[in-house]
Amino acid sequence: MYNFDQEPERRHLVDEAGLNSFLSKIYGYMALAVFVSALSAYLTMTVFASQMMSLMVHHPWTMWLLLLIPIVLTFAINFQTTRNPVASFILLMITAIVYGVTFAFIAGTYTGQDIASAFVASATVFVVMAILGTVTKKDLSRWGSYASAALIGLIVAMLINMFLKSSAANYIFSFIAVIIFTVLTAWDA
Repeated sequence: MYNFDQEPERRHLVDEAGLNSFLSKIYGYMALAVFVSALSAYLTMTVFASQMMSLMVHHPWTMWLLLLIPIVLTFAINFQTTRNPVASFILLMITAIVYGVTFAFIAGTYTGQDIASAFVASATVFVVMAILGTVTKKDLSRWGSYASAALIGLIVAMLINMFLKSSAANYIFSFIAVIIFTVLTAWDA
């Protein structure tokens, strides 16, 4: 057994090849989850559209269930990650399907061009910031705490704006959210 107390300077060594392999694997899982969500959304709005609309009309609480299930699944994934990676992967795919179904109903109010533009823009920002956060030599640890604090402030402001109903504030909050999540993506990577 190696005693790190004998050589404290070795504690900070990182196996870069192993880290890059791990990050590639994680990003691959996330890409698969996004694909599964997109496929679920597509199938929900095309092949199963009449069944899903009928379900929503006859059981309006179903939308609340679709919004709450991912929260429960996220906690289950966090609990299962180290105990059972296969179960975590299955829960991730179930979460992706539920998000796909949920987003299908939200996306039903927008055109295909709007959705494609939003997807391409957000995917591009995510990929660029993930790469930047992975390869940069700069310490981004402080950025994460600032962005997390800003995210909490944004959520509070958005909750207040639910009562004020200011479209101008919603527009400004959209830009702020993009900046916050861009910083959080770079920090997290």
